[in-house]
Amino acid sequence: MKEHFREICDDFGNNIDQTILSKTKYNNLSLKVKSLRVFIRYLVRVFGIRFSEFILNLLSKLSPKESPSYFVYLIYLNFFRIRYLNSLSLNNFEESFRIKKAWAEYVKENSLSDGSIANANFYISTISNQNFINGYEAIGTKKKFYLYGPGATSDPNEKYSDYTLIHLKPFPKACEGFKDEILFLNSYYFKYVVEKNLSMIDILRERYKKIYVSCMTSNLPNGFERVKINNGGYIASEMALQRLLGFLLNKYGTFDCVIDGFNLFMEKNSYKNKNYHKLVRDKDNKAKEEEVCFSLAEHDFYFNFLITKEYMKYINLIDSDDFRNIIDFDDEVFLEKFFSVRDFSSLKRL
Repeated sequence: MKEHFREICDDFGNNIDQTILSKTKYNNLSLKVKSLRVFIRYLVRVFGIRFSEFILNLLSKLSPKESPSYFVYLIYLNFFRIRYLNSLSLNNFEESFRIKKAWAEYVKENSLSDGSIANANFYISTISNQNFINGYEAIGTKKKFYLYGPGATSDPNEKYSDYTLIHLKPFPKACEGFKDEILFLNSYYFKYVVEKNLSMIDILRERYKKIYVSCMTSNLPNGFERVKINNGGYIASEMALQRLLGFLLNKYGTFDCVIDGFNLFMEKNSYKNKNYHKLVRDKDNKAKEEEVCFSLAEHDFYFNFLITKEYMKYINLIDSDDFRNIIDFDDEVFLEKFFSVRDFSSLKRL
């Protein structure tokens, strides 16, 4: 199930006086804006990111960058994004970082969306290694969690049966030794696999003590609890592990944790766990590289590495030697090893 390329725009929600939007015609569904959005979407889908960058570059040169027009803003917004993706596909990693920072600065200066501006500010503070996360204190009894992920090569280790076992996808086997199990689903999986599958919903409710969902738009069934996405946006956003760590820290304070099967995509096949349901697989049952790299580019892999390192300052990591080795890398070592594994040239096939 391929997730097709879509253009980006500002999500205004309810954080701005609607009369301002009306006067300035900041409306994502107006005919003019919608036509531009559809044009960008299918330009990339049909012709790819390299030709699309060329076309949007021409459009940007015909449009004054300082113009208050939302139409012009969207041209530049998508131009930054496509330039970023194209630079990654050409293995020009230093240029991609430079473009991403310029993109964030442009949003800070020109967006009317509080959410988009907050996302830009959070990205800039994160990559600048500023103090971007508040400290966490223990709240009540110290919790113990076992995070089980897509790279695990064996079933959950019952040595940690007194820990709360957390899955990111429904696990097909019974884990009899564990007293408590929690399921933490992302929006995409919930919408396309779980939402309309009533029998599956009943099975999940029966098995898991808690079911958390990061989907912000769907009506959730009874027994499913929505998790707010912090600092989300198109510039950078937390991936599943990072969202989970942040959620647990906010809810419980500091805790003991085993992390099994999360390698921050530092291995070619980061989905070795055959019991982990991945929607996009190739003939060898591996996740398709272009899908993995697109997700890493959209969320921003370096941003997520820095977020993870910061979260780990407040988590007592138990065993988890493979994960500990990765998180102990300095920035340069991480990036060198990361780029030696991932094939971002696959992005040209978007």
